[in-house]
Amino acid sequence: TFDFQIFGADGNKKPFIYSRILSKKEKNYLTEIYQRLTDEESSFKGIFPVAEKGFISNTPSIDDGNYTFQINYYSSQKKKQWSFTPFDDYKRVVGDYLGYNNGVVYLEVLKYKSIMSGNPESSLIGLNLETGKIVFDKPTNGKFKFYPSTISVINGQTYLYGEYFKLDDNIIKDHSLGLAFWSIDEKGKVIAEKYNSWATDVAKYLNVSAKGKIDDFGYLYLHNMVQTVGGDIYAIGEGYRKVASAAGIVTKIIGGGEMSVAKFQVTNLALVQFDKEFNLKGIKIYEKNENNLELPNGFEFNSSALLGKYIKYASNGFDYRYVQSNMDNSTFSICYSDYERSKDYKGGTFKSISFNNGKFTEDKINTLSKASTSWVLPGKLGQVLLVDYYKKDKKIEAHFEKLN
Repeated sequence: TFDFQIFGADGNKKPFIYSRILSKKEKNYLTEIYQRLTDEESSFKGIFPVAEKGFISNTPSIDDGNYTFQINYYSSQKKKQWSFTPFDDYKRVVGDYLGYNNGVVYLEVLKYKSIMSGNPESSLIGLNLETGKIVFDKPTNGKFKFYPSTISVINGQTYLYGEYFKLDDNIIKDHSLGLAFWSIDEKGKVIAEKYNSWATDVAKYLNVSAKGKIDDFGYLYLHNMVQTVGGDIYAIGEGYRKVASAAGIVTKIIGGGEMSVAKFQVTNLALVQFDKEFNLKGIKIYEKNENNLELPNGFEFNSSALLGKYIKYASNGFDYRYVQSNMDNSTFSICYSDYERSKDYKGGTFKSISFNNGKFTEDKINTLSKASTSWVLPGKLGQVLLVDYYKKDKKIEAHFEKLN
């Protein structure tokens, strides 16, 4: 079974305890995944908060090579849960939870007509939060083929964004044309579309190839967006690229088959400025330490757009953490993790880029400690909560730190 217990912000357990029997497909998938894990903390990362209403879990499943997924909702306000599994019209279905707004849960789904198919159909599914029923299921084709990877809510309106392709392109293999933004309502109707190309828009500010690769940065993945009182929109992005994997190459030589000969390298942070119509106004790069992540075998042949979502949803490999803001976004802080190697300090750091009175400032907190594991969590505006777990002593310590 999957057992869920919900706690309030005061630390007290709520009377909502959920238990769900695993399907055969889920058990097959989890058995296969658990065999590859080396620690318990990496076993399950598919739980997402839904405003202050409850939680969404996304559980992939496998049955004789056929893949699908199941979305489950658990309310934190009353004893209520539901499950959603995509229709079985397709042999392979891969889905990601993008976000929630105004009663609708948004999913991005790739549908394969056969197990061997390399050209999936991309669609956007909206589920009613109260019932789990489908509100809409529509292809992500507009003026171009759109591949949404993130959602943000600005002034109550839902915005989807990611990369876009030619209508006859294969989003698994082909390179994207640039960044796309869709404004969409609760019934799935697209209100507005905006496209910024690598070649004509991004190239005004950075050295970027027609395939979307930026010099000394890699490919750009957008995490979140904030609109200020002046109307400008700031998107927080992060770079990634493929490099050779020495471990993967050695594995191939000795006959292993699970690791790719390439690996991810997560690079710098980017702050992308748009006007209220999503016309690009500027891009600033913030340097940070590069992180390396090994790839599963065969992933080196996937498009940059698909690899970006893999880092975000499957490996949790990006350094961006969250945004804190006041009610009107006249002040906000972009928070992310980093690692420093200097004469004075070697270890983890938690950094912030803060916007106040039209100006940006930077701050950092060194997080090196003797704890087994450390986390940095949101506090009230201008503060973060540092949590240290000492496994041997079975002890947790926490304290607040101020940001500049």
